[in-house]
Amino acid sequence: MANREAKAPAQPRRWIAPLQWTVVTLFLMLLVLGWGWPEQADGVVRATFWGLFWPLLTVLTLVLFGPLFCGVCPLGTLGRWVSRRGRQARLPRRWLWAGTSLLTLLLSYWLVDSITGGYGRLPLVATLVFFTGYLLVCLALSWAYRDAPFCRSVCPFALLAKTMGRLAPLRPYRSAARCGDCCHTRCLKACPSRLTVPTDPERLRHNDCNLCLACASACREVKLAPRWPRTLKGAARLPAVVNMTPVQGWGIVLLSALVVVGSQLEHRWERSVLHPLLPWNRLAEWSGGGASVWLMLFTLGLTLAWTGLALWGVQRASGHSWRQLGPAMAATGLPLLLCLLLSHGLVAFILRGAPQLWAGVTELMPGQWAPWPWTPSRGSPWMVGFSSLVWLGVGWSTLLAWRLAGTLIRGEAFRWQQVSLWLGLNAMVWLFLLLRMGGLALPAAGQAACH
Repeated sequence: MANREAKAPAQPRRWIAPLQWTVVTLFLMLLVLGWGWPEQADGVVRATFWGLFWPLLTVLTLVLFGPLFCGVCPLGTLGRWVSRRGRQARLPRRWLWAGTSLLTLLLSYWLVDSITGGYGRLPLVATLVFFTGYLLVCLALSWAYRDAPFCRSVCPFALLAKTMGRLAPLRPYRSAARCGDCCHTRCLKACPSRLTVPTDPERLRHNDCNLCLACASACREVKLAPRWPRTLKGAARLPAVVNMTPVQGWGIVLLSALVVVGSQLEHRWERSVLHPLLPWNRLAEWSGGGASVWLMLFTLGLTLAWTGLALWGVQRASGHSWRQLGPAMAATGLPLLLCLLLSHGLVAFILRGAPQLWAGVTELMPGQWAPWPWTPSRGSPWMVGFSSLVWLGVGWSTLLAWRLAGTLIRGEAFRWQQVSLWLGLNAMVWLFLLLRMGGLALPAAGQAACH
């Protein structure tokens, strides 16, 4: 009886697929509304994409649960469905290079941020072109190649999803007793990356898994293990968390430069009394071009120089190679990056996204509707609390750097050696604090500093 039960095919989960296709339907409806009725749907489309989808569905789940949003991503759902019915060709290895996702993410972020000053201010036409373009690329790649090629290569969040999966508290696993004699392999056939779901969640190859939930949808025996304390402790071990290539590690550093360092220079130093004396503004005045390009180049140069100096110091103190230390420093700075994105996204949603979404819905619905009832000021306790989420990232990154510094010490060592390594590995946090405190100390010129 037990053997027949173990070999019987497990039933799939029935609720995951309807949830995924509900998100797909909402995504396509927003695109149709935007292209068909741009005047009436302007508010609801832009507010849903940049106010609701970006800070809450994407960044919030990435910070709290890892890449769980991949399980309900409309592009991922459509891509996997089309890929199973397309030409089924093997994806070329060059498309699996980590730099592909990195270049897509950096180019998209820089274009939107430099042209409009942020995703929330992107016009409706540009928003529709942005998401429609990604949709067409996803459908074309998925029809030509098998195994969800868009999610594994071109998706701008692929690099962040795979990296944050090392720190995520949710890990898929299966029962050793129930699945020991299973010959149906539904979970293996459903996985786009052809990964075997382990019986021990600690043994999962997180560098490939992005929690798309395909295995959990195909087989009821696959479960998600909430193992936050053990994951956080194990994430700081050098062989465990730093299973990234140098391209992925330096990609996180470059993204941190544009988001962490760039936000402080743009929102604090750029709005201070030193505005005409700042080097990127002087270069823009000398060249006659825009200051956004010079600001980006200065941000990248400053971050790389600071990180390289810290990397050299940690290498001399620990004896490890830069190929190990580079991804390690990138992994310790990733929580700061994500919490800063979450803080800015939530504040922008409360101040602009939610009122715009309410106004857009009222324009599409008949009858008279009351205006958005809650619009707190920037100095209210709610806004201060949301803005303070960045300090969660500071503490998280600092803790990871301290744990990682302890693993890098070889043999008997004094506490001061761990402190010196911790100071070097936590380089991105120190740069962020220096720029933030320096910007707060400078008097604003003409307008108040950003949150």
